[in-house]
Amino acid sequence: MTSPPQSTDILVVGAGMSGLTAASSLDPTRFQTLVIDKSLKIGGRLASKKLGNARFDYGAQFMTAREPQFLSLIKACEELGIIKQWFTSDSGKQQGHPRWCGSSRMTAVADHLAGSLQFYPGLRLATIECINDTWLARMSSGEEIFARALLLTPPVPQILELLKISDIKIAADIFDRLDRIKYEKCIAVLAHLKGPSTIRHPGGMKFSEGQISWLADNQQKGISKVPAVTIHGSVIFSEQHYHSDRQKSGTLLLEAAKSWLGSGVSEFQVHGWRYAKPATVDSERCLVINRMPPLVVSGDAFGGPRVEGAAMSGWKAAETLNGLLP
Repeated sequence: MTSPPQSTDILVVGAGMSGLTAASSLDPTRFQTLVIDKSLKIGGRLASKKLGNARFDYGAQFMTAREPQFLSLIKACEELGIIKQWFTSDSGKQQGHPRWCGSSRMTAVADHLAGSLQFYPGLRLATIECINDTWLARMSSGEEIFARALLLTPPVPQILELLKISDIKIAADIFDRLDRIKYEKCIAVLAHLKGPSTIRHPGGMKFSEGQISWLADNQQKGISKVPAVTIHGSVIFSEQHYHSDRQKSGTLLLEAAKSWLGSGVSEFQVHGWRYAKPATVDSERCLVINRMPPLVVSGDAFGGPRVEGAAMSGWKAAETLNGLLP
């Protein structure tokens, strides 16, 4: 794995939608920008994986677009064949906003945004320290990066923990705003089926009660060549079972979804999203914790609990950094 440079203008922590939109819109003629992520994969909750021959989107399932800036990105990606329109309404409901998904997988959107960015996976930020109007970011693996500005895009509880460990003092009103942000958990099951599911066209079903919040047929969606279903546990189920045995939790969700699976399960995996979606959102699209050297936070807890919200937050953070840095 290539080691990152020891210094940069802007260090973006987190390679999800917010971090990628911010980094890709910063002027490369003005700033050197590095992106790091603790994961070896890009995309954050734009998450896809293979299980045998089956492919799954198991994080964000689709994107909607209401803001002109995000709609422009959607249209550009659609023209490039990176995304496609999946459906415009839930089964049995009136027409609504179009839902777009990755043509091959949701992670493809993140891959496109990353482009030629300097991205360094597998780096976990351990502490930060302000030294002579510069941030020193220390990784748990020992690497150190000096940066003129920091953009933090992880879930807010992880940001607060980083600030606490690093002994970074922030204004009381800023702390209170961050501390008010809470997240919903989600247990996701990735089930490779022996035959086609009985999930109705277009392959996505939303539930308002019970143990399941969402079912998706990835074969109908067009990303898996073989029957593959994603099950998202409801907020209540996921909260109750998040710390339970994963296989047992997965088995319960498979049983709850049995009437829509249509056939037996060849194999399955379970993933727990501890910070699946913000339950509360800040009033601003990004938040400046420190002006000089700049320390800014962004993410879907600021732009809104959708892929679009994370993107809008990232763009606002980039705009803010452009104004703070000389």
